[in-house]
Amino acid sequence: MPAQTVWRRRRAPAALPLRRGCVYYRSAVAPRSRHRKHRSATGYVWLGLFFVAVAVVAVTTVSVLHVGRAATTKKTAARQTPHSTPTKPKPAVTSVSIVAGGDLMADQGVASFIQTYGANAVLAGVEPLLSHADLAFVNLESPLSDKGTRQAWKDVTFEGDPRMAPALASAGVDVVTMANNHAMDYGAAALLDTISRLKRVHVAVVGAGASATAALAPAIIERHGIKVAFLGYSDVLPAGYVAGSGPGIAPARSDMTKVIDDIRAAKAKADFVVVAFHWGVEYDQTPNPDQVAEGHAAIDAGADLVMASHPHVLEGVEAYHGGLIAYSLGDFVFEHSSRETGETVLITTDVSKTQITAKLTPVYLSSQGIPKVVKGYDAAVILKRMQDLSRQLHTTVVVTGDTAMVSIKRPR
Repeated sequence: MPAQTVWRRRRAPAALPLRRGCVYYRSAVAPRSRHRKHRSATGYVWLGLFFVAVAVVAVTTVSVLHVGRAATTKKTAARQTPHSTPTKPKPAVTSVSIVAGGDLMADQGVASFIQTYGANAVLAGVEPLLSHADLAFVNLESPLSDKGTRQAWKDVTFEGDPRMAPALASAGVDVVTMANNHAMDYGAAALLDTISRLKRVHVAVVGAGASATAALAPAIIERHGIKVAFLGYSDVLPAGYVAGSGPGIAPARSDMTKVIDDIRAAKAKADFVVVAFHWGVEYDQTPNPDQVAEGHAAIDAGADLVMASHPHVLEGVEAYHGGLIAYSLGDFVFEHSSRETGETVLITTDVSKTQITAKLTPVYLSSQGIPKVVKGYDAAVILKRMQDLSRQLHTTVVVTGDTAMVSIKRPR
């Protein structure tokens, strides 16, 4: 008798809930027939393979996403963090720039200008040159004080407005020499008050002091690891002005042996030495034999630069034994009444062990004595004068445009 065909309901896997609309299939009546076993086993195998495949795909996808995210993070970090490059050591500085000007006082017409426009306006026309150099140096030819008593026996005396002291610092002046014939015009009180005022604004004073020891002491200033010593001396010595046990100024020609010893001692402590002299004959444009002898002696003793004043007019510059001598820088801030006394130059030197280059910038003073850099015709007149005066000293001044240069090769 043939087996009876019946329809049986397929069981859902235990993990899955029964749903309406189950699938039915045709099967033999025998519930435990070999065909049913075979189909059930085959179904479970395929189902297992399906879940394994799903798991593999899921794991692979997560891994890929993780790797991709890590790679993206690394690239982003690389963009955000620049590659570090080794820092090259900066080359050692071997030179220093020093700008020097002539006679500066703050009395007479300059004092009137200060009353109207303020002390800072006095050097406004040259401030960029003063402040740009490593060191700026001038001859301060008047005390800056409201103390002391005028030397009544002296025909010409100056006492400048004390507001000029901070104005010097603001303009970039670092050192002044007061070794001149006006430092004691109002006595020791005004001189010492001036030195105190300048010290408070960090402007060094050489060539004058509370005693001979102080007046003869150098000011040593360091820039970029280079030490520069400044000294100041005067050949013009009014009675009672020379420092001894009390205040006064440092003498030059009267004791050149001491000057030479001071320069050598300063050279032992500093890389470069700048010496200021107050010498010569007023309104004479040619240095006299005494000036030349003292300037040469200073260079031979170890000075690198000699910057001088007193004649109130320009004198030439000389290249001598690897050093530079400016015999007179004329007036820098000073009331005047003639073309020649209104002409001056700021000399900016770049000094190293192998050479000195000096740039001459022409400056003209107003009738009240206020300096301003000039160009064109006025510059040409001043630079031509410096060329001619320096040629007499066997030194070439090369004019280019509105400035001039002197180059000096130094013996090794």
